[in-house]
Amino acid sequence: PGLPNVSVPLGDPMTLRINEWMAQPDQGDDWFEIYNAGDEPVALDGLFLTDDPLTIDRHAVAPLSFIGTGLFGYQVFEADGQPGQGGSHVDFKLSAKGESVGIYSVAGVLIDEVRFGIQQRGVSEGRLPDGGPDIVAFPDRSTRDRENFLDRDLDGILDSWELEFGLDSDLREDGLEDFDSDGVDIDMGRKAKSGQGCKTCRSVLKTSKQ
Repeated sequence: PGLPNVSVPLGDPMTLRINEWMAQPDQGDDWFEIYNAGDEPVALDGLFLTDDPLTIDRHAVAPLSFIGTGLFGYQVFEADGQPGQGGSHVDFKLSAKGESVGIYSVAGVLIDEVRFGIQQRGVSEGRLPDGGPDIVAFPDRSTRDRENFLDRDLDGILDSWELEFGLDSDLREDGLEDFDSDGVDIDMGRKAKSGQGCKTCRSVLKTSKQ
């Protein structure tokens, strides 16, 4: 507000990925998330979303729809079969018995597709890391509209951090050493803040604060 509008270049829709989905929620409607793996915003309008590869034009994304990058590179669509409710609602629901979700270009070219089996109630599935080839379940909490991660012991520290720095990702007590949940244990944090210890300690402290 108060500044001139500035146009930005738009990226290639082929960087988009079906990143996470919930086909049997405890409450509310089914949903799925699209992730922009590129470095530029992407125009979504005119792209097709579908749960049936034989009907690729099942749902066309509304005009003037865009997806950003980084923290804004996630777009959730409500799979409630009620597109009249708004631009983020699609004309189909997801089957808890298993099916597919795909995104197609305006020309009908497949951009990305995921196929999933029987879904657990209240458990979402998705790519880890974001946009990657590996599919995992998120049994403790979904990561809807944000970066995908696992925290199996619910200690507030990402499993990837725990494994990288020698903690047990299945042992909640490990997190007691990290009183502020920044991915750095007490002793390592003290050394880094005081300028003592190894370069790795300083690097870990700086990285975990981002």
